[in-house]
Amino acid sequence: MRCLALAQAWQDAGGEVRHAGTALPPALSARLADERIVSTVLDAVPGSPADAARTAALARECGADWLVIDGYQFGADYQRALAASGARVLVNDDFGSIGEYVADAILDQNLGARENAYARRGATTQLLLGPRFALLRREFTRWRDWSRETPAEGRRILVTLGGSDPDNATLQVIEALRQVKVDGLEAVIVAGGGNPHREKLAAAVRAAGSGFRLVTDVSNLDELMAWADLAVAAGGSTSWERALLGLPGLVVVLAENQRGIAQALGTAECAIDLGWARELRVPQLAAAITAALRDGGWRARAAEQSRRLVDGRGAERVVETLTQTACEVRCA
Repeated sequence: MRCLALAQAWQDAGGEVRHAGTALPPALSARLADERIVSTVLDAVPGSPADAARTAALARECGADWLVIDGYQFGADYQRALAASGARVLVNDDFGSIGEYVADAILDQNLGARENAYARRGATTQLLLGPRFALLRREFTRWRDWSRETPAEGRRILVTLGGSDPDNATLQVIEALRQVKVDGLEAVIVAGGGNPHREKLAAAVRAAGSGFRLVTDVSNLDELMAWADLAVAAGGSTSWERALLGLPGLVVVLAENQRGIAQALGTAECAIDLGWARELRVPQLAAAITAALRDGGWRARAAEQSRRLVDGRGAERVVETLTQTACEVRCA
């Protein structure tokens, strides 16, 4: 989704976009087609020499100005192979996870991103760090100047735990919500395009009652975020979408790359960091949700802090940086 946001901003600036990668779920393939983005499936192990050779060949065929790579398996050797295509290379990264970088630019949109995490980089590598460069998709731009109203007691909850949620933490959240005693409670549960547990989730939502609703392959996540008073969310890229809309969140960690984001959001008082989903228990989660819904003061403060982080113009800033004329500085 963050790569799609960058692709949209590139298109809005008059550019063309091509996608290459492993096979996508049908819903995501359809989304790319709707965005006028041609997608090529590469028959190679991601990050392998064969992958690098085929990606570089595709870049030469397209006459690409920039190659954007997003994945922790794309190490320094892979980046060098892509640079041989003649295109410049941007690495979309989280907290220096790859280790060594020879790319032309590194984008780490996370709160808490620091230059010292990228000490092993090329002398001319440009760093784009922090939520100032948060990649939000086109549908979020209309919310830039929107103002949230915070009720004293919340009753609308959005549950969004990423595109796949292989361990089915969403089911645990549904069970916790059934224990929350708040009048008029409403919950929308989002199942991502790669979620393998849809049937189980649908059964759980039916059992929970009329106030619960399951939605899949959503295209209006922005509207759902505006509707909700509170989110139970993973510590991934949707954190910056929620920040723009000032949606307070209880953040659970589903993968190691979310650990730093959840901690930073908690420290900044934009969200409550609940830690690893696998360590949470249903009564504990239900108590946290109940407390957050009843504490309008905390939700108002969290909303204000969140809006200070993200202004919705991050993708535009990245594109402006990538399209600037390259300069070389040397000693006179």
